[in-house]
Amino acid sequence: MLHLPLEKIRPGMITAQNIYNDRGVNYLMSGVPMTEAYLERLDELGIGSLTVFSTETKNDSVVNVELPRDVLDKKTRTEALKNLRGIFDDIERKKTINISLLKKPAHNILEDILAHQRDLVQLSDVRQHDTYTFAHSVNVAVLSGLLGIILGYSPANLITLILGGLLHDIGKVVVPREILNKPGRLTKDEFDIIRMHPTAGRKQIDLMKDEPRAHLLGLIAEQHHEHMDGRGYPFGLREDKIAQLAKVVAIADVYDALTSQRSYKDPYPPHIAYNIMKNLSVGQFDRKMLELFFKNVAIYPVTTVIETNIGIGIVKKVHFGQTLRPEICMFADRKREFLEEPFILRLMDEPGVDILRVFNDEELLRFIDEKGVDPFVFLEKKYPRRNYRAGKII
Repeated sequence: MLHLPLEKIRPGMITAQNIYNDRGVNYLMSGVPMTEAYLERLDELGIGSLTVFSTETKNDSVVNVELPRDVLDKKTRTEALKNLRGIFDDIERKKTINISLLKKPAHNILEDILAHQRDLVQLSDVRQHDTYTFAHSVNVAVLSGLLGIILGYSPANLITLILGGLLHDIGKVVVPREILNKPGRLTKDEFDIIRMHPTAGRKQIDLMKDEPRAHLLGLIAEQHHEHMDGRGYPFGLREDKIAQLAKVVAIADVYDALTSQRSYKDPYPPHIAYNIMKNLSVGQFDRKMLELFFKNVAIYPVTTVIETNIGIGIVKKVHFGQTLRPEICMFADRKREFLEEPFILRLMDEPGVDILRVFNDEELLRFIDEKGVDPFVFLEKKYPRRNYRAGKII
């Protein structure tokens, strides 16, 4: 699959994701061949990029390959988006939160996660720039719920966690839209305004009457930008001074922000998000929670094309708890020449095989144009499993 700017998408490429607006309306379904008319309409909607299969991939090939599915049912996601937008609208008009709008979506999100928790989460829904807050909050609720399940939280705490994920950015109602969607670097004054949203969110949630979860939901909203080393905001809290639920939402929040399309940046692929959060943000997150999170979220999602020390392959399957060592279909050697017979390699069983790099979308498009073959086709067939021992494939 390729995530490309709209201007590089060609008619005939097949959509690999659903496109929703902020009211849960589905603009375009996954699996639809692109046309000039669709591309013009997406441009009008302000959608600057899209995840697609190349023109070398036939539509029936997409159907024949078992791809990762969205952990949420379409109805669950669209209802959550629509109701969350209603919450923000109510605050702007009435200055109150009607939490009842989110209780049913929260329970549906939990049911969907429990039904599909073995599906490694690979969120891939496009959101327009000005609707990022709503789609992001739904994804944060899903990821928080998933991590909460792994941590063994009770059903009641899971619902609180999911509601907290949905409402964690509620304080952004005080931030002008031109700052939220600014395409360039924020000034100090603009960032100071952004930093007001956790406290504003806590104050807004505290206004809810007869809601037994209000205190915990307020802590999540207020503390999801605090860091374990005390360098976060708004209070510079450290370690045990930060609520456990807020620590969970903090991880989900940053991961989805990194892997999302924004007006000012392209999405980072999951392996880059992993590196940033694990190695470049030391001291920000609860380390045990972060480790558990990445054991259950695909670092190299299915269809990722990777170069190893023995050749080039495409990720075929990601095993629960082994996200750094996926199962791949090797289809080319180090010189990028196709193998006579591709084969399956389980990296978790192959300590002698190292992942050297991941093909980015531009490189993969050039590879497809050069070779006339999309590596995706190697996921269609069943190939024999091989092992790598003493420098040889056996």
